[in-house]
Amino acid sequence: MADVDALAQRAVGAFTDLARRGMRVAFGLALVTGFVALCAYALGLAALDDSTRRVWLVIGGAMVVIAIGAPLLVAWRLWRIRASTTGLLADVRTMLTTNADAERVVIETVEVEEGAGAMSPAVVGRTAQFGRMQRVALSTANLRTLPGAMRSVATFPFLLAIAVILTLVFAVLGFLFLIAWLF
Repeated sequence: MADVDALAQRAVGAFTDLARRGMRVAFGLALVTGFVALCAYALGLAALDDSTRRVWLVIGGAMVVIAIGAPLLVAWRLWRIRASTTGLLADVRTMLTTNADAERVVIETVEVEEGAGAMSPAVVGRTAQFGRMQRVALSTANLRTLPGAMRSVATFPFLLAIAVILTLVFAVLGFLFLIAWLF
């Protein structure tokens, strides 16, 4: 039982470390995205005339909300992981004791996670290691916290990609709106 407890604590430690790093990335991206998106949005309002300004007001506003909301949603989900370590620990223990494949998958995930920490600071790449663990967690019954935490980790790269793409779109639009406003 001591091995199960130690392994469960290592797995939850890997989760919380990933959540901590991911929250930093998400907040940083939210700040950059917010600055670029709001500047482009304001330039669009200044550069466009009445009819297109109304369209930009709605479409641009929705794009701003999505661009800033995606990394903030990631940060909130990852904060929930850090806030629910007790439930995660209980779920990982349950998974390790009821699922035969779980111990091997958790060991491989934790070993890869610990080995990747010094070499690879990219958090998005690290979330891929949790894919196999997510499949095992979803196949194990009576887990409350772990499936949601796995879903948060699995959707992390997708939501950040949305923010990055929209940041690039706003940067291009901001440049075009600046040129239109100046001339």
